Amino acid sequence: MALLSLVDRFEELEVERITNLSSSEKEFCLNLQTEYDQLKTFHQNYILFLNQNAIDTDLISTERLKHGMTATLEQGKYRFIKKIADYFSQQYNIFIDYENLNETLDFNVTYDMIIERVGLQLGSTSFEETAENEMRQRLNRHLLRKQYLEIKGNRISIQHYLMFHEYEEGYALFRNGGDRLNDLFSALTHFKTGVTKVHQELEGLSSSLYSPSPAEEQFKRFELVELKDCIEGFRFYKNGRIDIYFANEQLAEDFYRDYCHA
Repeated sequence: MALLSLVDRFEELEVERITNLSSSEKEFCLNLQTEYDQLKTFHQNYILFLNQNAIDTDLISTERLKHGMTATLEQGKYRFIKKIADYFSQQYNIFIDYENLNETLDFNVTYDMIIERVGLQLGSTSFEETAENEMRQRLNRHLLRKQYLEIKGNRISIQHYLMFHEYEEGYALFRNGGDRLNDLFSALTHFKTGVTKVHQELEGLSSSLYSPSPAEEQFKRFELVELKDCIEGFRFYKNGRIDIYFANEQLAEDFYRDYCHA
């Protein structure tokens, strides 16, 4: 018995648990939990009714009705798990295998169980920690060719990082370059704020790049306002080069060292 207790305690220490949900994250999960619990209660009452009012004809039978309702509960469980997984995947730009969660959790699933299993998948106690690690890995893949990187004063230049397409109305960022830009903006946001969710000012800039504009507009220097004490602005080029202007040389050196060579 003592040996089992020791093993159980060891397993408790080894399991990673995500416990730092924000109030809005908890509210989202609780609302979905309420909806799923209502479905479970309806399922239980429906099965009880069928058990008490059995029917078996050429057209319908109790077992068929039970099977149909249980299939509905299964779909509800799947949507419950997927919605929570999708919410945190989009919130932190991380990968969560919701198919695996659905396979390993039964009808008694709660949002706490989902979050705990997600922690096991990620091997982390924090969504933000996982988001940072994945962001750094993605950015590092984009910047494998270090010869395309250049730092000069308060400016970091990255050659051939993006791709612009020319339309009748002007130039616009190619859609398949969106992930590269998003990962860079995520890294810059983390550098400034400590979180990986792209800052709204950078989101606005990213959105504008997808709309065709004349060259003199699309390839001018963009000045930031809310982030200017750290990141002054950007300039994009037809050939895919991007210049990042920091508020001073030290900040440029810090970002170059900590993110571009991570």
